[in-house]
Parts: sequence; C-alpha cells; structure tokens
Amino acid sequence: MEPDSALIGVSEIAVAIAGFSGIAAALRHGAAHTWPRADRDRFVDLLTHSGIALFASLIPLVFGYRGGIDATLWAISSFTWATCCAIGIGLSMWRARRGGRTPKGPGPLLVPGLFLLVLLLQVYNVVVIREFWPYLAGLVSNLAFAFAQFMALAIPRAEPE
Repeated sequence: MEPDSALIGVSEIAVAIAGFSGIAAALRHGAAHTWPRADRDRFVDLLTHSGIALFASLIPLVFGYRGGIDATLWAISSFTWATCCAIGIGLSMWRARRGGRTPKGPGPLLVPGLFLLVLLLQVYNVVVIREFWPYLAGLVSNLAFAFAQFMALAIPRAEPE
C-alpha cells in the first residue's frame, strides 16, 4: 500500500470514529453534563485521539504533495507526532492527578506504557529508520485508543446499586 493511500484510509477511519462518538453520547446517560467524570474523560480522549489521527494523516499528505514524499517527511512527521504524544501523556497524567483519581489495576498504566513504546519508536524513526511504517504505527495507535474509548462508552455497564 502506498503511503498516501494509507494516510487517506487513516483519516477516513478517524472521521468515522469521531462520528460514532455521537452514537456513544446518545447511548450514555443523556446530556454530557450528567455523565460521570470518567465517561466525560473517555469522550474527550475519543475525540482527541481521532482528531490527532485525522490531522496527523492529512498534514504529511499536504507537505508530500508540495515537496515530495521522502525520508525527511517521515522523520519530521514522527517528530511532530512524538511531541504531541509526549504532551498528551503529560496532560492526561496531570488531569488524572488533579481529579484525585489514582490508577487501579494494570489498565491505567497499560495505555501510557503502550503510547510510550510507540513514542520511542517515533524517536527511533526520527534518528535512524526515517520510514513511513513507524509513523503509521503511531497513527494506528491513536485509532486503536479512540476505538477502545468508544467501546467503553457504548457498551452498557451495570448501574451501581
């Protein structure tokens, strides 16, 4: 698959996931202001990660058509994605601590850990590899996380008694 086709595919999936967030919103507790804080955070994460995947897939297309698709484009794209990811992980941890939520079980540590691995792959791509596939791995991780948040919102949970 050519990089431009893959990037267009990622952007289409990102738009679809963001669109499905409306379904998740309708299926949950009604108006967003009545949602539990965890559900609001999931909703924000869903939109954020699908938005990152959308824009991070379109920007290299624009620059690729202007200046050509080469190793420098993938290095710059990976650097940009890694910077956004590092900021996002930091903000997410700050938001969790500010909200007084402490991680329980492996789940809250698993997601930042996986993003840290993909972040390291992006840094390695900037310095050594300079190819498309590591950048695509970063975009796919955004889509996977957004889809997981959608599923967490859409699947009904038992109400506490």
